[in-house]
Amino acid sequence: MLRWRQIAPLILLALIPLYLSGLHQQVFSLYPTTEVPFNATSEEATIRPSRVLGKPITEHSSLRPSESSTTPPPYPTQAPSITIIAVWTRREKPVVYLENFFASVAANPQVDLLFVNYDRHQVGCDQPLSHIPNAREICLSNEEYWTLHADFLCNRWKCDEHEREVVLAKLYERAPGDHVNSFFRPFRSTVFAKWVNPDTPIWGWCDMDTMLGNFERNFPWDVAKDFDILAPSLPIHGDNILLFTPGHLAFFRNSPDVVDQFMTFPNLVNADAFATLPWIGSDSEEVEYSNFAFLNTNLTFLRFHALVPSRFHLASPGRGVYGLENGPKWDLSLPTSPTSGDGRAAINTILDQRGHEWKQTPTFSKKGREYVVELREGLFPEFVWFPKHFAVDFVPDYTQIPRAGKRYAMRRAKNGPVTDRMEPDDVIVLPPKDGSMDFDRYNRPFFVEFLYVHFQVEKYAKWWDLPQRAVGTDQVLFTDKDRGLQVWDSNGQIIFDTGMVDENEVP
Repeated sequence: MLRWRQIAPLILLALIPLYLSGLHQQVFSLYPTTEVPFNATSEEATIRPSRVLGKPITEHSSLRPSESSTTPPPYPTQAPSITIIAVWTRREKPVVYLENFFASVAANPQVDLLFVNYDRHQVGCDQPLSHIPNAREICLSNEEYWTLHADFLCNRWKCDEHEREVVLAKLYERAPGDHVNSFFRPFRSTVFAKWVNPDTPIWGWCDMDTMLGNFERNFPWDVAKDFDILAPSLPIHGDNILLFTPGHLAFFRNSPDVVDQFMTFPNLVNADAFATLPWIGSDSEEVEYSNFAFLNTNLTFLRFHALVPSRFHLASPGRGVYGLENGPKWDLSLPTSPTSGDGRAAINTILDQRGHEWKQTPTFSKKGREYVVELREGLFPEFVWFPKHFAVDFVPDYTQIPRAGKRYAMRRAKNGPVTDRMEPDDVIVLPPKDGSMDFDRYNRPFFVEFLYVHFQVEKYAKWWDLPQRAVGTDQVLFTDKDRGLQVWDSNGQIIFDTGMVDENEVP
């Protein structure tokens, strides 16, 4: 007995850190430290809800926070104009573009970012990445992430215990193939509903190798509420117009009706179809779901001019995103070229003037021209990155509209016709050497403002690099996606430069 009394204090001292650690984890933990086996049953995979970074969330059985709870809801109490739900899988080595993505989100106060850290690789996600006022981060373990999906699906299908086990097992089985978190993109607002204000009118998804432009000037606010699907797209003026929802950015009406329509997708009509039918591909948001959505006459949609298509582009959190069109006409010996300090300063001035002089105009103006088109399936004659039978397109009639301008394609009403519409360009002309302002879109380079830029090809180039800190609101990221990039300060001075690769060296 004496010996026990002697060692008891030592045991107590040893247990105190464990108790404090457990208390800390109870308050601030973002996910359980004990991993559930990948082939766990539904009972074994039952885990407590995740936490918003640094902010405990009251546990509830439903996907939405309880209205009777006195705890503030884990979403903005005033519904934002848009909630973008981004799913991010951390790796041990951070990527260089993430800070610029966050900076571009911060420059758009209308946008609420729900940043879902999906700890697929078990590297941890207990520290926030964004540090911006209009972003909220949550951290989900593998089990939490897929349990939320199983909850969503089985709540829809009224699964019994066995069906839930099968659904969860299938989710785990297919998870390694979901390389870019595509399998359930159309359902993010419902899967993560407890973090989305139910009164939010529009939600979207996005990839993080993007920079958002100015939403006030470039998002179709005045007509967005009229459509179920909003598909930002390239300003294509060719002979075949492909329709799909881009994986890097797309928006949806935040409505149960839209979810109901997507749940009629053949693989998702019930638990048996989910388990037995051939499963979808890893880019399904652009392929199977797009094919289904654009051909489903119960869904309305708007395809709109939004994505920078150009080799040369400019991105600034404070000024917006621009493509330089007609680049071969850019005489690099002129003062307006980016190789000239005066030229860079002049471009900065032009972009500043854009912000000061811009006036809101209707998306659909009296000058727009619109006509009915017929959608086709599997007949797109050009290259696509997926099985061609999924392609949905239409053939434009340029006797009805001009070939140049802002293109919109839409189904305005359920079971209504699909139309193609062209609106006049809104261009920023670079001053010519002789000072004249006569403009022809084929004789002079000009800027066009867009909603966002996607660093798709650039980030795989040997020269690709970015500063560790985000581009400032008064700075400009200039990119020649074939050769290199620079960051300019507000005076047009180059403060970061990858060096421009000689064009003869570009493969």
